Amino acid sequence: MDNIKKTIIVSYCLAVLFSVLFAPWKVVKQTENGVLANINFGYSFMFSSPMKNVCVIDYGFVILELIAITAIAAICYAMHGKLSKVTSDLKQAKIALEKKGWTFGKE
Repeated sequence: MDNIKKTIIVSYCLAVLFSVLFAPWKVVKQTENGVLANINFGYSFMFSSPMKNVCVIDYGFVILELIAITAIAAICYAMHGKLSKVTSDLKQAKIALEKKGWTFGKE
């Protein structure tokens, strides 16, 4: 496993850790006419609620964050091999063209 893949895995683990530790909080309040109102209180540390006994963690949003983080990490991990091959092919093409006299940004 090369350094880029290790970096992707470590970044994924840190993103999951922070998305769980700093959770979004909300208050679900029922109004007089029976309508439920969600009031978002933003992010706060998991063990310190913005308003004690009133706010709850928005678990649905936490799950959405985890799905998004996992999708991004999986795409980066899967595309790493293809992107490194493309970049190495481009470097070889550039070297071949420079041998033929082409210049790239050198003046």
